Amino acid sequence: WDLAASRANVQRLLAQLKTEQRGETIAQLHGWFQERNDETARELVELTKIEDEQHHNEIGFNKAQQDLMAGVEERENSAFQVLNKFYTTLHSCTTAGKQERLKLKRQQ
Repeated sequence: WDLAASRANVQRLLAQLKTEQRGETIAQLHGWFQERNDETARELVELTKIEDEQHHNEIGFNKAQQDLMAGVEERENSAFQVLNKFYTTLHSCTTAGKQERLKLKRQQ
C-alpha cells in the first residue's frame, strides 16, 4: 500500500469536488434566498394592508349602497303615496260629481 499514491489520489479527488467553489455557490444561494425571504415578508405585510383596506372599503361601499337603496325606497314610497292620494282625490271628485249631477237631474 503506497501512502504517497493514496495521498495524491485523495488530493486529486478533493480537487475534483471543488469544495471551495461549491461553498461559495451555496453561500450565494443562501444570500439570494435570504433576500427573497425578506422581500416576501415585506410583500406579505403590504398585501395584508391592502386586503384590510379593501375590506374596510367594501364595508363602506355596502353601507353606502344600503343607504342609497333606503333613500330610493323612501322616495318610491313617497311617490306612491302621492299618486295614491291623487287617485283617491280624483276618484272622489268624479264620484261626487256624478252624484251631484244625479241629484240635479232628479230635481229637474
